[in-house]
Amino acid sequence: MKRWQQFILIAVVGFASAEVPKPECQPEKFSDIPSNVFGSDKNSIYGHFCDSWVAGNELKMTVDAAGNDRKPKAGLTRRTPPPNPNTWSHYNFDLSFEPTDNGKKCAFNCKDAFTAMTQACSNTGTIGTLMAKTGKVDVGCGVFDFNIVGPTVPLAQQDRHCYSTNEFGSHGDIHPGTVSFYSGFACAGTAVTPIKRGDPATNIHFERFGLVRGGGVPYQYNIYWKDGCVLDYVPGYDAVFPANPLDVKDPGHTACQQLLVDNFQNCNNGGVGGSVQVGCLVYEFKAQKS
Repeated sequence: MKRWQQFILIAVVGFASAEVPKPECQPEKFSDIPSNVFGSDKNSIYGHFCDSWVAGNELKMTVDAAGNDRKPKAGLTRRTPPPNPNTWSHYNFDLSFEPTDNGKKCAFNCKDAFTAMTQACSNTGTIGTLMAKTGKVDVGCGVFDFNIVGPTVPLAQQDRHCYSTNEFGSHGDIHPGTVSFYSGFACAGTAVTPIKRGDPATNIHFERFGLVRGGGVPYQYNIYWKDGCVLDYVPGYDAVFPANPLDVKDPGHTACQQLLVDNFQNCNNGGVGGSVQVGCLVYEFKAQKS
């Protein structure tokens, strides 16, 4: 064997024996997102992300189904919308790259890494199939990963849920004036302190027994972030002031008390109350002991 042939053989063997990065997914947890929306010739949710990627630098971005940064930066333009963009508008895609200081070269660049995850993390690997909710791949110089969050919730008031008349057992009459009076205590400070996603300690729970009239009757008020809820279009806002839940930036409003009282006034169930969700916050009044 000639010397140049030996060099070629060594190179080929070395390439074949090199470890190819293998994506890790959760195949038992699939999202509603088709793989051709996640990544294909017509659309990729990671286009802007990969345009911003630099090996060795940490990068995190939340994008929509068209790959647009939910918190756009100067110079980034909208991408071609994916198939049926309105269908997937209530989803967020958290993308990240975490570099590792180990001196290794990147086996895949950003686009190749996400292409590999698109293929490995779909249920059959064919166009039109569904993507896993999460996935990651270690490319030597760092780890790329994605997390599909959704459907997200619009910043709007949803339909009210009213409890059944006998849901909390027997009790004395619930009085409108007392409901309104105690709602002020439940809403105290709600223009100063927000409720935060994933932090139950910031939720509000207030309860009293009627003292002026109907002594011993339970009045319970709860305001909390619905478990797993993510606000539509505003992934950076994971804290909302209960005083003004329809504006994530402005706490200067007094909707809190009325939302609680409406659960009493707008439910025809003997005054036992109900709940209503506004964005990701749930406002609840119920005539129930803890």
